[in-house]
Amino acid sequence: MADDSDLVANLAIKEFCQRHNLASASPLQPDLQVIALMAQGIESFSDALGSATSGNLIPVEEPAWALVRAMILRGFAHADAGFVCLATGSVGTAEVVSRAVLECALNVLFILQEDRAGRLYDYLAAYVKQERAELARWEEMLCRMPSTEASVHQEEIERKRQVVDQQELIAKEFAGGAGITRPAQPWPKIGERFRAVGSELDYRVLYAAMCSQAHNDAEDLFNTFVLGAMSHLNPGQVAREFELRQKAENAFFARLLMYRSVEYLFKCIQRYGEAYAVAAIAEIGSGCYRRMRDLAAGICQNEQSERERFRARMGPSAPTE
Repeated sequence: MADDSDLVANLAIKEFCQRHNLASASPLQPDLQVIALMAQGIESFSDALGSATSGNLIPVEEPAWALVRAMILRGFAHADAGFVCLATGSVGTAEVVSRAVLECALNVLFILQEDRAGRLYDYLAAYVKQERAELARWEEMLCRMPSTEASVHQEEIERKRQVVDQQELIAKEFAGGAGITRPAQPWPKIGERFRAVGSELDYRVLYAAMCSQAHNDAEDLFNTFVLGAMSHLNPGQVAREFELRQKAENAFFARLLMYRSVEYLFKCIQRYGEAYAVAAIAEIGSGCYRRMRDLAAGICQNEQSERERFRARMGPSAPTE
């Protein structure tokens, strides 16, 4: 008989499939534990946060708590999409999604580090400033267009400008409500944010790997070239073995990037609890974070075993790396 945790996990998987219009959970099989952990972690976080606000451990008038929570949930929504990509075989797209998840988590960690309301205001104001700069560059191009085409673009620019005006008003109202009287500070570059939260190594290694697919780097083209050469030199079953191994490595790498990005989301929940001095929330985040570390280590061990079996099976023709 399944215990309560199994029933909860099964329900989480069923809801995930319904939410993403998946006919079966079978394609999700490699990641069922992570998907269930995300659902349970979010639910536990929401319950603990509800208790904290109703008990006035976090006053509802505190300016940042709800918006930072929304940022965390947005990261988990991206993570959901990444696991759908893995389930459908879109491993390159999953790598792109992992970067979006990690950047979302990084912003949360940076905001929670200190001066929560101030940094959240800087985040909002930086977006408004960036959008105004983009509008100005867009408008500069109109003089090089035929007048009829330029007029259409000008209308769209004005519509967008009205939206940005409203966004700026919201940011200023947030600042006023939070008692922020200083000007908005520049939002740090991503490397500076990683360094600020003590994760510069992940910036140099993990984040750099996530950027490969997003930038359409030549890595996959090199792999295609090598596979083509191997197929020419070792046709038939040997070539098929190499192709299957390459596909397996691609799937493993994309999965590892997703797992690491989800680790960061749970770290956000832990830091959220620490920032607001709510032990129950911090414990939820730290427990899920440790579990994600174990799951990531597990897939690394499995991949190493698969590589060793491949080398033993292929003999001298197997690559050393």
